[in-house]
Amino acid sequence: KVDKVMSQEHKNKLQQNRGELVENMTPEEIFNILIASQVITTAEVRRIKEKSPLESQNEELLNILIRRPDRAFYEFVKSLRRTLQGHLADLLEDSPQQRRTPKRKRRTGDLNISVNCEEVSSLPARKKPTCSCGEVEEQILIMAKTAYKAIRRRDNTPASFEQFKKELSQTNEIVKESMEIMHTLKILCKHGDLDISYGSVIFCIRCKSLACVHEIWKMYTSGSLQSMFQETLVTTDLLEKFCVTKVRLKVEICEKEYKKCLKELGKRREGLLICLCMGGNDIDIIPIVEHVEKAKK
Repeated sequence: KVDKVMSQEHKNKLQQNRGELVENMTPEEIFNILIASQVITTAEVRRIKEKSPLESQNEELLNILIRRPDRAFYEFVKSLRRTLQGHLADLLEDSPQQRRTPKRKRRTGDLNISVNCEEVSSLPARKKPTCSCGEVEEQILIMAKTAYKAIRRRDNTPASFEQFKKELSQTNEIVKESMEIMHTLKILCKHGDLDISYGSVIFCIRCKSLACVHEIWKMYTSGSLQSMFQETLVTTDLLEKFCVTKVRLKVEICEKEYKKCLKELGKRREGLLICLCMGGNDIDIIPIVEHVEKAKK
């Protein structure tokens, strides 16, 4: 007996990750795969595409999937991987490596330094290379038409019919694989463009003495901390790689957090560690005393 309704476990996974899927999913190529696997119909896709913006299309697709059996869930996960959206598929599949790491808790003496990309000046736009994806797709369609035309029953015997079915099945598989490759090429076809986007990196400083807190705050208010990050992170190589003439960073420390550190710390042995935090995870811990001394000079 085939289940007509999706299991509660799979429904929960779609619901728990709905926000992430709605915000980040690119559905266009997923539609084709789900139609081919008979999870959704072309009529449903037309109805979905009537919605705008893209997030609304994603919401409608999830609304349809959640009313389908478990096979729809598995096909949806596979379609995410085939369209190079594996990071979203990972959210829906259980694996120790895929479980999210909880956010790092604040510790006594922690002082966050936010480094924001505030301004980017790009070089004049260059002409992009011509995309050849259309030509490749046209060749695949011509190949498919030629292959299907070549499939003929020689006579009305059962053996001829079996041969016909075998050739048809093989041709379907070849065309399907070719179209999947084409979908992947379309996604990858970015012509090697690189970009710098606006955002920030948080450096979490763990101060072990009042002197360290005062020193960091002094560097911040004097502008020397800003200069240190600007000179260290924005290099000539970076500007050339991203074809920009200027990247201006802005360094910020919350005064409220600074005062909180002063209250938390008593007289302790002087020392300082810097912990580069991205996405809430500790990536590296290195001494910062040398950086402070260099900045003084």
